[in-house]
Amino acid sequence: TAYDEEGNQLNDLQINSVTSRDKSLKTLSGIGVGNSMHNLIEKYKDNNIEVSDSWDENGNRVKTKRYFTINDYDAGTYLMFTLQNDKVVEFHVGYNEGC
Repeated sequence: TAYDEEGNQLNDLQINSVTSRDKSLKTLSGIGVGNSMHNLIEKYKDNNIEVSDSWDENGNRVKTKRYFTINDYDAGTYLMFTLQNDKVVEFHVGYNEGC
């Protein structure tokens, strides 16, 4: 949902993120589906990164699935990779809507 400066809800649609599983798409750093956690760390180690676990609906940690996120707090954007068995299976590009 989008709002104008006065807090009125706008009826316009907006895209906040794009997700891809296409093996032919790569980031500007050359990372895409099929790359490893090691590749991500090597390419993005000097950035603001976060690695988080995945959890199932019962609150149990899923040991084979993780998320690797690069945040650009100044721009309010992120690049997030979903990893299965430490291999990229999809990635997301988007921006964080502030509160």
